[in-house]
Amino acid sequence: MPKFRAAEALTSMPPLVPQNDTPLPQTYLHPTSSYEKEAILQAGELPIYLLSKSYFDVHEYDRSSAVLANCKSSKSRFLHLYAQYIAGEKRRDEESEMILGPLDTAATQNREVQSILSGLEAIFTEKGDDLNEDDSWLLYLYGIVLLKQKNEDEARASFIKSVNLYPYNWSAWLELGSTLGNLGDVRVNHPTLRNLFI
Repeated sequence: MPKFRAAEALTSMPPLVPQNDTPLPQTYLHPTSSYEKEAILQAGELPIYLLSKSYFDVHEYDRSSAVLANCKSSKSRFLHLYAQYIAGEKRRDEESEMILGPLDTAATQNREVQSILSGLEAIFTEKGDDLNEDDSWLLYLYGIVLLKQKNEDEARASFIKSVNLYPYNWSAWLELGSTLGNLGDVRVNHPTLRNLFI
């Protein structure tokens, strides 16, 4: 049985929610947030998240994104928007194959970028200054989308916020390094990793 079939069956079951303030066992929660509010959201969304992740793993990015459209945890929101971004990149590549010359590829754009950007901005407006480690992945995606729009300064600021919240996101460090002109451009809280990547 394919993995996504098992995940589809799991979504038909009632969600597992903590009863009487008893925390869920750590093994059930998948890698979970250390923030209680976020961990509760992730626990309630776990079956849907696993279904989306299984679609993502078999490269069905549009289905993966659609499954998580109404989720509220940072983890689910990231996968929803990232799958949407990858689906847009896939469509862009398919459209550029139909164009005749190699110089024409700049004409094709990821059409999902604007809706992802507005979705991320709405999330950040909703959260305000209450960003935590779980939001570092959303900030990373925000930086990628800003880079697609040739907005390097804001992208750099987003990558810096991301690595300050979660310094072990290697992809954010690599993207941050690609946006720098010199070492004076960056202020991060983790000097060891700063020296490693920049």
